[in-house]
Amino acid sequence: MGFAGLVGSGYADVNQALFGLKENASGEIRVEGEGATLKRHNPENAVRMGIGLVPLERDKAGIALELSVTDNLTVQLLKPRARLNPWVSRPRLGAAARDTVARYGIITPAMNALLKTLSGGNRQKVLVAKWLAAGKRVLLLDEPTQAVDIAAHEDILELLDQFARAGGTVLIASSDWEQLAEICDRVLVFGGGFIRAELSGAEVNKRSIGEACYEWGSRLASMNRPVEARV
Repeated sequence: MGFAGLVGSGYADVNQALFGLKENASGEIRVEGEGATLKRHNPENAVRMGIGLVPLERDKAGIALELSVTDNLTVQLLKPRARLNPWVSRPRLGAAARDTVARYGIITPAMNALLKTLSGGNRQKVLVAKWLAAGKRVLLLDEPTQAVDIAAHEDILELLDQFARAGGTVLIASSDWEQLAEICDRVLVFGGGFIRAELSGAEVNKRSIGEACYEWGSRLASMNRPVEARV
């Protein structure tokens, strides 16, 4: 599912709220029967529920540039252990990271290479792959192919498609209407912080998404309604 709208319409805030990063969010989120109120929701709870976030500011909020490829890929595999057994098996984590690199086509000079040495496209693949390798059921993505090369762009969309076909849920907030039309089954168009239109089937195309976004932007402007998000 895609989220679209003009700047300030609220579409860009949805994934942040669903991951527990919006303190003023209201409502409820449910994943396979497990629910939580958004006012009490937080990232730790989101991860426990099987939700992963690929944020817009990848290098600041999604990955650790000064850590290795292995560390970035396996951080979500670490689980709380009993106080009497706090050890981590580096060989097992290394094997898991190598398997993830091979499975998701990540190009890296070495497993212990710092993530900052990788290209933008491969950093983004690391971010997506760390959630997939950890078995998350829901992926929230903000502008998932922004600032990546063409090859990585196609690879990332293919990874998301495979994840969805295997039963995963993919929610994409993007200003790239052509990309939403390419990968999404449904698109929700926002205006003034509310869902204003839902497109599905043949309606999911670049032209229809753009027309719906501008229509609601114009309607709210003509009514002198605030366009700031209230998601």
